[in-house]
Amino acid sequence: MDMVADVKCYHCGWISGRVAGRKGAPQHLWAFEARDGSSTPIVPGKRLHCARCNGPTFAEDLRSRLLAEPLGAVPVRTAVAA
Repeated sequence: MDMVADVKCYHCGWISGRVAGRKGAPQHLWAFEARDGSSTPIVPGKRLHCARCNGPTFAEDLRSRLLAEPLGAVPVRTAVAA
Protein backbone atom coordinates (compact mmCIF):
# COMPACT_ATOMS: atom_id res chain seq x y z
CA MET A 1 0.00 0.00 0.00
CA ASP A 2 1.35 3.43 -0.91
CA MET A 3 1.68 5.89 1.98
CA VAL A 4 2.30 9.65 2.24
CA ALA A 5 3.19 11.98 5.11
CA ASP A 6 3.52 15.77 5.30
CA VAL A 7 7.03 17.16 5.83
CA LYS A 8 6.61 19.94 8.39
CA CYS A 9 9.12 22.39 9.92
CA TYR A 10 9.87 22.30 13.66
CA HIS A 11 10.67 26.05 13.66
CA CYS A 12 8.02 27.77 11.54
CA GLY A 13 5.42 25.04 10.91
CA TRP A 14 5.64 25.37 7.12
CA ILE A 15 4.77 22.23 5.13
CA SER A 16 7.59 21.93 2.59
CA GLY A 17 6.06 18.95 0.81
CA ARG A 18 5.49 15.31 1.55
CA VAL A 19 7.26 11.98 1.53
CA ALA A 20 5.72 9.09 -0.37
CA GLY A 21 6.50 5.41 -0.62
CA ARG A 22 5.32 1.86 -0.11
CA LYS A 23 4.51 0.76 3.44
CA GLY A 24 7.37 -1.34 4.84
CA ALA A 25 9.79 -0.35 2.04
CA PRO A 26 13.31 0.83 2.92
CA GLN A 27 13.76 4.60 3.29
CA HIS A 28 15.86 4.91 0.12
CA LEU A 29 12.86 3.73 -1.96
CA TRP A 30 10.68 6.61 -0.72
CA ALA A 31 10.59 10.03 -2.46
CA PHE A 32 10.20 13.63 -1.32
CA GLU A 33 7.54 15.55 -3.27
CA ALA A 34 8.06 19.31 -2.91
CA ARG A 35 5.17 21.79 -2.93
CA ASP A 36 6.26 22.95 -6.40
CA GLY A 37 5.58 19.45 -7.76
CA SER A 38 9.19 18.27 -8.13
CA SER A 39 10.09 14.85 -6.76
CA THR A 40 13.47 13.63 -5.48
CA PRO A 41 14.49 10.30 -3.91
CA ILE A 42 15.16 10.16 -0.17
CA VAL A 43 18.89 9.79 0.52
CA PRO A 44 19.62 7.84 3.73
CA GLY A 45 21.58 10.01 6.17
CA LYS A 46 20.68 13.27 4.41
CA ARG A 47 18.14 15.41 6.27
CA LEU A 48 15.32 17.36 4.68
CA HIS A 49 15.21 21.05 5.59
CA CYS A 50 12.38 23.56 5.49
CA ALA A 51 11.98 25.34 2.15
CA ARG A 52 11.03 28.56 3.96
CA CYS A 53 13.49 28.92 6.90
CA ASN A 54 15.93 25.99 6.39
CA GLY A 55 14.93 24.57 9.79
CA PRO A 56 14.72 20.88 10.74
CA THR A 57 11.66 18.94 9.57
CA PHE A 58 9.59 15.95 10.64
CA ALA A 59 6.99 13.70 8.98
CA GLU A 60 3.41 14.12 10.20
CA ASP A 61 -0.02 12.73 9.32
CA LEU A 62 1.00 9.42 7.73
CA ARG A 63 -1.89 8.21 5.57
CA SER A 64 -2.79 5.94 2.66
CA ARG A 65 -2.02 7.45 -0.75
CA LEU A 66 -5.49 6.43 -1.93
CA LEU A 67 -6.95 8.90 0.56
CA ALA A 68 -4.32 11.61 0.13
CA GLU A 69 -5.10 14.81 -1.69
CA PRO A 70 -2.78 16.21 -4.36
CA LEU A 71 -0.35 18.93 -3.24
CA GLY A 72 -1.77 22.40 -3.59
CA ALA A 73 -5.32 21.12 -3.50
CA VAL A 74 -7.84 23.71 -2.43
CA PRO A 75 -11.04 22.54 -0.76
CA VAL A 76 -14.08 23.10 -2.92
CA ARG A 77 -16.65 25.38 -1.32
CA THR A 78 -20.22 25.05 -2.42
CA ALA A 79 -22.61 27.97 -2.45
CA VAL A 80 -25.56 27.65 -0.13
CA ALA A 81 -28.86 28.91 -1.49
CA ALA A 82 -30.46 31.43 0.88
